[in-house]
Amino acid sequence: MQFWVVNDGSLMMGQQLYVPNDKTVKQMVLREAHESKFSIYPGSTKMYQDLKHLYWWPNMKRKIAEYVSKWEVEHQRLNTKGPRDPYNHYKFRNGSGK
Repeated sequence: MQFWVVNDGSLMMGQQLYVPNDKTVKQMVLREAHESKFSIYPGSTKMYQDLKHLYWWPNMKRKIAEYVSKWEVEHQRLNTKGPRDPYNHYKFRNGSGK
C-alpha cells in the first residue's frame, strides 16, 4: 500500500481518501453513503463497491457490513412498533383497501 499526502493535507492510499481511525468520521461517511437519496439504502456489498473507489480504511468491508446489519435490525424494530389498525388485514383481504 502506498500512502501520500495531497496539497490540501489529505492522506491518500492510491486513489482513495484515507479515512482516519475516528468513529465519528467513519459513521458520517457510512451514514451519507447509506442514506443518500441516490443510494436507496444499499446492502453491504453494493455500499462497499461504491465506497471502495473513494475511501479506504483498515477492515472497511467488515465495518460496512456491520453498519448495514445494525441499520437493518433497527429499521425492522422500528417498523414493528407503534399503533396498528386491527382491521387492516380484513380490509385488504376484503378488497376495500380503505
